[in-house]
Amino acid sequence: MPKVQLTAAAVERFKAEPRTRIEYFDKLLTGFALRVSGPTPSNPAGSKSWVVFYRFGGRLRRDTIGKWPVLDLGDAREKARKLLGAVSENRDPHSAVQAAHSIDSAVDEFMKRHMVAHQRSASYINETRRIFDTLVLPRWHGRALKDISRRDVLDLLDRIADGRASSRSTGRGAPIMANRALAALRVFFRWAVGRGLVAEDPVSNIPRPAAENPRDRVLSDDEIISFWRGCETLGWPFGSLFRLLLLTAQRRDEVGSISWSEVNLEGRLWTLPRERAKNDRVHEVPLSGLAREILDTAPRIDGSQFIFTTTGQRPASGFSKAKKRLDAQMPQGVPSWTLHDLRRTAATGMAKLNAPPHVVDRILNHVSGAIRGVAAVYNRHAYLEERGAALEAWGRYVEGLVRSAPVNIVPMMAVH
Repeated sequence: MPKVQLTAAAVERFKAEPRTRIEYFDKLLTGFALRVSGPTPSNPAGSKSWVVFYRFGGRLRRDTIGKWPVLDLGDAREKARKLLGAVSENRDPHSAVQAAHSIDSAVDEFMKRHMVAHQRSASYINETRRIFDTLVLPRWHGRALKDISRRDVLDLLDRIADGRASSRSTGRGAPIMANRALAALRVFFRWAVGRGLVAEDPVSNIPRPAAENPRDRVLSDDEIISFWRGCETLGWPFGSLFRLLLLTAQRRDEVGSISWSEVNLEGRLWTLPRERAKNDRVHEVPLSGLAREILDTAPRIDGSQFIFTTTGQRPASGFSKAKKRLDAQMPQGVPSWTLHDLRRTAATGMAKLNAPPHVVDRILNHVSGAIRGVAAVYNRHAYLEERGAALEAWGRYVEGLVRSAPVNIVPMMAVH
């Protein structure tokens, strides 16, 4: 068993032969080591983990305190010192180390060290934080992380799926939200195991509470007309906001929080900053004539940055209630539709107007789409002109429907 000076460079350099394992013991801290496992068929890249050897209660123990690179050398050595310190004071290091981590403090550390430090998008961070704050922590508040069991996770997911997890619950089941909570917990506990906060992952191999079938609902032309007229009755701000969803094909929260600083009406462009985009990259949305008309006639509240707002202090909220009001006000009605269906309707409409798939993908701001593999790496063309033509054609098509007047639709095939 070699004894070496563990450094960050050395840790990165150490390797092991296939199907072998070697432990490099630290010269500075007795009992602390880096375990290097060579490649195997199930793990072709191999792995490296931090371990501590010590005697407690007359028995030799070996504890894994985290995986590299999730846990770096400095943090691993500090965890080892605390564990060995507990041994020297004749305290069981298992309870001494793990009992210090409550679910609350672990979630805070996870958000800071994993979500923020790894530069996840703002929307992803906010949604993950919301899941923990509204669904997970109210149920598990104050509990030691090590005491969270598989049964606890299953019970929590059942409560969410049944609509019993939140104090503000309407009593309706939320199986898709249970899927989202499971996804957040899966990432969290993998991180916790890698950091050595818990020994086992209680979420491992838990199936999703509900099957998710992708929706294919697209509004017909008659339904678009009914929707548009209903928005007229609905009024400000949601009538205009919902119409802009249909015209831009962007996500609900992205349109709902649009600010004046993001919009250049003269340049016919809305620039969505990376911190507001779902995939964490700046997204440019060309504005059709009909979309600009909606924004140009929007009332301005002095001192407010938000376009769709009633208070001036924050963007409009209460989408579900506004959607219900709209459903009641549409002249012919539109059955079984969601706000997200407007995005799919716009994408489908542009495709029918001969917009190429890769142009529609760019409009939707999809990370992976029609252009994939090596082509996706090297093709950095923004297709801004083509996107503008597609959205303009779609806007003119909608305008022709809702204003009952024929318009000159420019086929996408003619756009170069």
